[in-house]
Amino acid sequence: MYSRVKQQGFTLYIVLVLMAIIATLVLAGGQTLNTEMRISSNDADKKYAFGLAEEALKAGELYALETIHPTEVLANPLITSSLEELIPRADVFFDEMVGSGKLFTEDCDNGLCAPAMEQSGGSGAYADTPAWKRDIFVDGKSIEYILSDANVSQSPRYIIEFLGPSADVSNTLYRVTARAWGRNATTEVTVQSVISINNQLEID
Repeated sequence: MYSRVKQQGFTLYIVLVLMAIIATLVLAGGQTLNTEMRISSNDADKKYAFGLAEEALKAGELYALETIHPTEVLANPLITSSLEELIPRADVFFDEMVGSGKLFTEDCDNGLCAPAMEQSGGSGAYADTPAWKRDIFVDGKSIEYILSDANVSQSPRYIIEFLGPSADVSNTLYRVTARAWGRNATTEVTVQSVISINNQLEID
C-alpha cells in the first residue's frame, strides 16, 4: 500500500511538471506570434508610408518643373537678362531668389527653402541647417500632398530647396524632400531627389 501511494504521488508530480512545461511553451509561442505580428504590421505600415512619400516626391518635382521654375525663376527680369548675356552670372540667381523676403527663405515659407550654403557675397550663410533637418514639415513651412482616400495619421508633405544654377548656368538645381506617415503616427518615411531643370528661355 505504501509503495502504491508513493507511486501515485510521483506520477502526480510528473504530470504537474509536464503541465508547467506545456504552459510555458504555449505562453512563449503566443508571445513570439504577437511579436511577429507586430513586426509584420510595422513593416507593412512602413512600406505604405514609403509609397505615399514617393507620390509626394513626384508631386514636388512636378511643381518645381511646371510652376516654380518657369513662372518664378525664369520670369525674374534680372535673371532673364543675365541668361541673355554671353556669360550668365550664377550669383544673380541667388541674389534674386534666396533670402529674407525672397521666394526661397531660411524658414521655408510656403515650402520653398533656402539652401544651407554660403552666400555669394560672403556675408554669411543662407541657412545653417539643411532644409530637411529643419522643423518645417508643418502647415505654412511645407506643402501638403492631398490624398483623396488614405487612412494615415497625417497627410504627406514636401519641400523644395533651391540649390542654384549649374556650373555653366545652363540648368537650375532643386532638391525636393518629401515626408509621409503611416497609419501609425510613429511610422515616418523621408525620401529625397535632386532635379535639374533647363534654363533655356522661350523665344517669342
